[in-house]
Amino acid sequence: MKDKKKIFASLFIAFIMVFSIFGFILSYTLGEESVKYQGHKFVKTPQGWLSIINDERLFFSFNPQEVDFFIKEEIKQFLKDKKKLTLSYNPKDFYSSAITEVALKLYQDLPKIKETKINFGLTNNTGYDLPLITCNNASAENPVLIFEENDFNASIELENNCIKLKYTTQLEVLQQGDAIFYTLAGMI
Repeated sequence: MKDKKKIFASLFIAFIMVFSIFGFILSYTLGEESVKYQGHKFVKTPQGWLSIINDERLFFSFNPQEVDFFIKEEIKQFLKDKKKLTLSYNPKDFYSSAITEVALKLYQDLPKIKETKINFGLTNNTGYDLPLITCNNASAENPVLIFEENDFNASIELENNCIKLKYTTQLEVLQQGDAIFYTLAGMI
């Protein structure tokens, strides 16, 4: 009789443990935040927004709905089929670490889903080996993306084959970086 009670107690505890795990998994997946945007699903994770694009798992700081307001139609059309892009910024910029994060993401992740070559330059290359790149270097075949700190409003503007990302905070640098990525990838 004691053996039956021990077996029953053991099975009862095992039952509670197994179904607790299932309950946790179910509550985690039901609470999962996700967004669908133009046929792509974005899932909020501790690492950021995850999406699978062309069989590649990519993480973003923001989903497209949070940043699409930055991209005007003229910029979408301009970037639509670009195979080459040069990024440039002032290395003494207060938010240079965030700009470097954006540049690295574009350089590493964009070629995984689209044939695009990313080059780099600096708007102030004193003491650096990278070339001096400003909007004067921009052409239709090789547009330039310039990061510019701004005292007023954040915006992305197109001027003579040069796209200026104007920002006032580090958060805006990251938002605009994701917006440019989505645009180059044809998702916005």
